[in-house]
This record gives sequence, structure tokens and C-alpha cells, in this order.
Amino acid sequence: MLYFALLALVVGLGLPLAAAGAAVAQGIATRSALEGISRQPEAAPRIQLTMIIGLALIESLVIYVLLTFFILQAKLPSSDRMLEAVKEISKAEAIKGPAKVSIKASPFAPSTKGELASKLTISVWNKDGVPLKGQKLSITAGEGEIRNFIDNGDGTYTAFLIIPSKEEGEIAVRATAENGVYDDLILQVAPMGLSRASSR
Repeated sequence: MLYFALLALVVGLGLPLAAAGAAVAQGIATRSALEGISRQPEAAPRIQLTMIIGLALIESLVIYVLLTFFILQAKLPSSDRMLEAVKEISKAEAIKGPAKVSIKASPFAPSTKGELASKLTISVWNKDGVPLKGQKLSITAGEGEIRNFIDNGDGTYTAFLIIPSKEEGEIAVRATAENGVYDDLILQVAPMGLSRASSR
């Protein structure tokens, strides 16, 4: 993919840069020839001949670049092939991403503000069972607020679910990885704390 990107860059910029460089060189050559003719009019024929040869040589470099442009352009894949390649790379990256997400929670405990807080611990692994750090996770809850999300740097992540003080009920919590892999947890709010009702 990098090869095609560099190839496209060369094709797109090579010819304009060559044309610009040739234009500057031809301008300098012409100016120098005119200055020489103004100083030595009797040498005008020889100066003109030398100038024309120099301009032709400079122009030949642009022609070579133009030929190279057509050769390299033929090697660039079609837009359809490029899109297919991008899709394949995206699929490969998705495979490397999280394959399993697990969420656990501690019992609710009262906070200093009269609210209830539960510590959520999310673990993320790839398909080989290797913990993944640096993942972007989305944590949602049917009630309350998610606060203080932290990446522990070892494939685990912590956050706190804060809810108003209540006697009992159920709260659904979901942790979702960037590629869509998720795990659900049903928290039972009761005097004895909580229990895990379902998970996937």
C-alpha cells in the first residue's frame, strides 16, 4: 500500500516539478544569452546557436520525465482495486482488534455525596488471548453516570458507575470495543449489593 502511495505521489508531482525546473533553467539560459549578445553583438550567431542547443537539452529532460510519467501511471492500479485493497486492510485490522470483552463490577457502596458507586473493571483480549491496552471503549449504563475511566496499561480498564441512592432495582451496563465486540452486565441494586445476572 505504501508503494502505491509513493508511486501516486511521484506521478502526481514529478512532471510539474520537472516542468517548473525546466522553465526556470530556460529563463536563466535565455537571459544570459541576451546579456551576452548585448555586450558582444558580433558574437550573436554563436551565442544564439549555443542557447538553442542548451534549451533543447533542458527540454529533453522534461520529455524524459513525461515518458516516465506515462510508464509509472500505467503501473498504478485502478480505483476499484485500490478500494478492494483498503477493504482488505480494514478487515485485517479488525481481526487484530479486540476479540473478547469482559466486564465485572464491585458491590455498590455509598459515597460521600449520598450516592452509590460501583467500580467497573473491563478486560480486553485479542483472538489469541493476549490482553490489549490502549483500546477505545464505550461504557453505557441504563441509569446513572460513568466516571473516571482509566486505562491501566495491562489490558484492563476501570471506571465508576455512580447512581442516586435507591433501595433496589436492576441496571444494565455494557462495555463495547471500537470494533463492536461487547459484554453486558446486569447489576442488582439491593441491600446486599449486586450480582451478575447475565453476560455475553
